[in-house]
Amino acid sequence: MNALTNRADAISTAETEAPRTAEVTTFEAFRWMDPPEPHEELPAALLIECAGKVRDLAGGLGVVLAMLERDEIDRDSGDADGRTLSPLFNPSDRGNLLRLCVAVCSELASTSDKAMHRAEEVRQFRGTTGGGAR
Repeated sequence: MNALTNRADAISTAETEAPRTAEVTTFEAFRWMDPPEPHEELPAALLIECAGKVRDLAGGLGVVLAMLERDEIDRDSGDADGRTLSPLFNPSDRGNLLRLCVAVCSELASTSDKAMHRAEEVRQFRGTTGGGAR
């Protein structure tokens, strides 16, 4: 017991006497790129091209997924009188639309990858910090 008390006292004393250093981060969330520096700006063309394409693809993807969900809800619940509603999509069309959604997600990822690659090229050209995925 005495050895444990002495050990605890030694640790307490070491903690209070040790110089304070910056806390070490033990976890850092994943990010695809380093965050921009306060003074860093990317070319407007890069941002406009990426934002426009992402907006169009994401908007269309949302509409298709909402239609697929509505179709499923209607088939499961029916109308106000409990009658089964006829499906909006046959199984083949539903499969085609789901594959379209997968393709759109792939294109969104590709568009993002291209924009990040171009942003890294700009950073390297300008000599600002940068890095890959973390």
